[in-house]
Amino acid sequence: MSNKYALITGASGLLGKKVDKLLKSRGLTTIGLTHKSTVTTDIVIHSFNELSEIATYLDVIVNLAGAPIAQGRWTKARKRKLTESRVDLTYQLISTLTQNNISCGHFISGSAIGYYGTGLFDCSEKTQPGRDFSANLCLQWEAEAIKAEQFSQTTTLLRTGLVLAPNEGFLKPLYMTTKFGLGCIFGSGKQILSWIDIRDWTAAVAFILDQKLTGPVNLTSPNPVTQSIFLQTLASTLQQKIRFTVPQSLFLPLGEMKTLLLEGQRVIPNELLLNNFNFQYPQLSESLATLLTRE
Repeated sequence: MSNKYALITGASGLLGKKVDKLLKSRGLTTIGLTHKSTVTTDIVIHSFNELSEIATYLDVIVNLAGAPIAQGRWTKARKRKLTESRVDLTYQLISTLTQNNISCGHFISGSAIGYYGTGLFDCSEKTQPGRDFSANLCLQWEAEAIKAEQFSQTTTLLRTGLVLAPNEGFLKPLYMTTKFGLGCIFGSGKQILSWIDIRDWTAAVAFILDQKLTGPVNLTSPNPVTQSIFLQTLASTLQQKIRFTVPQSLFLPLGEMKTLLLEGQRVIPNELLLNNFNFQYPQLSESLATLLTRE
């Protein structure tokens, strides 16, 4: 194994697995923090305290851990779990690294476009945070992550949009319903979906590592679309039609969580564009067409 180490939290997730492959391809020995047995990292740890037994310097840390935000109502218990799995875990990570004098070359921490709240206006990395639960959660998450600057040469915050991947994540339930002619528009359908192809997401992380980009970086396609256009494009790709609209009133039982389905944000990846990152799949139609042929 290489004596260059990379730590990944959330290593068993969709994005974590992609990062694991990326870092291994760069000759790094990957360390995965997880409670699951399906992790493919070279080394598996179950506590941050185990890091001091492995290395005092980590070339890369990619902090992606976080319970799924779209699973169920945002009850007090659920909000607490979402906060603990993001904010508290990041606090524990930073504290452990500091206490054990473990330094880092590049600290990359996950966040989300929920940081911006909801609305139809363009959001760049300089846009102020929103005021709803998602925005506050991201704000707290980033506040803990940015403390890595005290021991990391480079620190980056990934504000990730809706990641499109075959048979996983955001796309999976929409694909299944649309494939069988049950695809539907949520509410007005005018809510903006800021999405990114999983291949562009992975390439963007590689680009961030190479260019040593700092601060927040929006990981979204430069071409967000409405939910209506998204579903129509998906249906067309699958040679189906959208025949149903689900009225907003039917989402009321979801409470605050309904904002994820009925509202959106128009996010532009200014930092990537300004630094001349080349999106391979900037258009939704091309992304879906190539992703769905890989199923």
